[in-house]
Amino acid sequence: MTKTVLMAVLRILAGAAALLAGAAQAGEPASSMGLHGMVMFGGKEGLYASHMPMYHRPHDVQAVFRLRMADAPLDAELRRELARRPVLWTIVPERFELDRLAPEAADPVARLRADLVRGHFERGGATVHSGVEIVVERVLMYRRLDPAPRREAGMVYEVIDAGPKAREHYLVKRIRGGGPISTTSCRSR
Repeated sequence: MTKTVLMAVLRILAGAAALLAGAAQAGEPASSMGLHGMVMFGGKEGLYASHMPMYHRPHDVQAVFRLRMADAPLDAELRRELARRPVLWTIVPERFELDRLAPEAADPVARLRADLVRGHFERGGATVHSGVEIVVERVLMYRRLDPAPRREAGMVYEVIDAGPKAREHYLVKRIRGGGPISTTSCRSR
C-alpha cells in the first residue's frame, strides 16, 4: 500500500471515529454554559434575579433566586433604590453553567461576577456597576421549559418573598409551553 492510500484510510478512520463519538454523545444533554442575562428586582427586604429564558439550550430554564451583593453598601443602596422606585435593572453575569442553579446540582453556583445595568442590557441600558460579586443565597424556582405549544386556561403565578414575615411580595408568572415568554413581576406591600 502506498503512503498516500494509507494516509487516506487513516483520515477516513479518524472521521468515522469522530462521527461515532458524536453519535454516542447525541443522547446527552447539551451544555448549559452561556451568558445568562437576568432581571433584578426587589426592595428593602431582599434582592432577586430572574433568568431571561428562551425555549432552546442553553437558556431553556426558568430560574429565580434570592441574592445579595458581596459589597454590603452596594447591596443596601440597590435595595433602597428598588424600594423607592422600581425600575428595570438587568444582570450580565460572566458565562456560567445555568444547570448549576438546579437544586440537585453537584456543584451549585454560590457566587457570580457580573455587571449591573440600569435598563435592558441588550436594549440601550447603562452599565452602572461592573464586575460586582453576587452571592446566590437561595434558588426559589428552577424549571426546564417545554417548547411544545399548549393551550392552558389561565395563568399561574408564584409568590416570591423573604419569608413568613415578609411585607414585600412579588409575583412571577410560571412559563408554560411554547408561547411568548413574559414573567412580569409586581410588588405589593
